[in-house]
Amino acid sequence: MRTPSLRLAALAVGALLAVSACSPDPDADAPSMLDEPVETSEPYVIEPLDAINGSTPWTSDGVTLLVPAGYEATSSTSQGIATTEFHDGDEVALTLAVAEAREAADGDVYLSARVTEAEITAEGGDGIVLSPAELEGWATAYAVRGTQDPTATDADATGGVVDVVAVTARDDAGSILVTATAHAPEGTFEGSPGEQMLRTMRPAP
Repeated sequence: MRTPSLRLAALAVGALLAVSACSPDPDADAPSMLDEPVETSEPYVIEPLDAINGSTPWTSDGVTLLVPAGYEATSSTSQGIATTEFHDGDEVALTLAVAEAREAADGDVYLSARVTEAEITAEGGDGIVLSPAELEGWATAYAVRGTQDPTATDADATGGVVDVVAVTARDDAGSILVTATAHAPEGTFEGSPGEQMLRTMRPAP
């Protein structure tokens, strides 16, 4: 069964691939992708969560988070992007895409978020908002929020409209660039498994 989460997984990977393709040669004296400051709305604050009852710690590819009871992690790697879906059966609550970076800067995070914004909008997104985000442990983060109707562009998709929050971030060293895409049925995002996992996501020590 194809779920909306599988579409969002493709969007997350596509955004990181777009940034990776544009990354400058590490030996070249070149500026980052964006040198001008970014002006958007008020920050989206993601309150940190230190524990989830019955959860299991998960660490891989420079990222750690807590996985709620009943959820499994399925990982794959393609073109240098490590992708993990956290799912309960066919229902995927969070998709994490991680790319190794060469001193990723704030502009790289913003560009990836803009790509994610455009792709979600094109794939049935509605009311999409891009803003800076605050997420404990991450040097820079942006959030793309709104709703998405996967059936608008994919006849094989199942389920209805979902709330979507996609967060792109970099660690302090700029060694990894991540996009974490969480979703839940419309109106149920707060307290959902995807939201809980997002709140526990940190760079691995």
